[in-house]
Amino acid sequence: MTTYSLDEAAALICGDDRPSKTQWLARRLRRGDLPGYKAGRQWRMTQADVDTAIEALRPRMVHVPSVPAMTGLTRTSARRLAS
Repeated sequence: MTTYSLDEAAALICGDDRPSKTQWLARRLRRGDLPGYKAGRQWRMTQADVDTAIEALRPRMVHVPSVPAMTGLTRTSARRLAS
């Protein structure tokens, strides 16, 4: 089973291995937001953990309700609904 260090996992998940991304990933692992485990004093992630983290961070499509037809509305009401 392949495991990744914190730096390697940050590069896979964030596409960047800058220290700020590594620190961001370490905070999420400590809080339990993302899966991973500690081996001694270092965080490790398996390929399954990395895949789960990527899926958890993927933006979700939000359903936006349709706006009713603007007929019969005053200009102010139509403007308010449009924004």
